[in-house]
Amino acid sequence: MIQRIQSVYLLAYALVCALLLFMPIYSLIPGETSVDQSIYHFSLLATEQFSDGQTAIIHRSWPLVLTDSVLIAASVLTLLSFKDRKRQMLLTRVLMFLSVAFIAAIVNSTNGMREMTDPGHIFRYGASAVLVIIPPIMAFLAFKGIKKDDALVRSADRLR
Repeated sequence: MIQRIQSVYLLAYALVCALLLFMPIYSLIPGETSVDQSIYHFSLLATEQFSDGQTAIIHRSWPLVLTDSVLIAASVLTLLSFKDRKRQMLLTRVLMFLSVAFIAAIVNSTNGMREMTDPGHIFRYGASAVLVIIPPIMAFLAFKGIKKDDALVRSADRLR
């Protein structure tokens, strides 16, 4: 199961999606013209507001958490279906599509959060914003590996 490179890619896919739950993707920091002096951190679990030493959760993005959890479960299911390559290729294609849709949902929530806050806030991506791009790449590489294995098995069957 783990001896193939696509298994490593699918495992990395699941781990990166799990990391995205807890790491802040972007922050809104008050600028010089900002009336509101609060700092906002957006992660998939919650949007937190820091002001005057107090922390408050102002928004929970349950659809993003649910989507990320489905992506993790689907990647593990894809990893465990190594005996049926056709099914594994289909699930990997679905993972690629869902990953791109997930990125679009995060960008949409980013734009919505910008509109909700004071225009004087400075928008800064966190280091984990790069992690959002990794899952579709991992799914694509896993698909290539599965396809390569399938071609190898078919060529071996032709030789028999």
